Amino acid sequence: MSAATDSRSVDRAAEEFRSAARSFDARIRALTQSRWASHEAAVRELIQYLADTAAVAEGQPRRPVPRLDSVFALPDQFAVIAHDLDVAVPSVDVYREATRAVLAALETA
Repeated sequence: MSAATDSRSVDRAAEEFRSAARSFDARIRALTQSRWASHEAAVRELIQYLADTAAVAEGQPRRPVPRLDSVFALPDQFAVIAHDLDVAVPSVDVYREATRAVLAALETA
C-alpha cells in the first residue's frame, strides 16, 4: 500500500468518525431531562472510551474524564473529547473502532 493510498484510507476513516460523532452529538443534544436518566451512563462510558483512545493515540497516559454535574454539559464534553481523538490522527483501525463505538451508542440514544 502506497503512502497516498494509506493517507486516503486515514482520511476516509476520519470522515466516517466525524460523521458518526456529529450524528451522536445532535442526538444527545436533543435529549430531554427525563430521557437522560436512561442514557447518562452510556454517554459517560463512551466519552471515557474516546478519551482513553485519544490518550493512547497521543502516547499519553489514560486519565479519568472529569464528571460534570449537569447531564446537559455531556454533549459539549463529548464534542471536545471526540475532537481530541480526531486531532490525535489515530490509525485507520483506531478510527474504525471509535466509529463503531459511536454508532453503537447512537443506536441506543
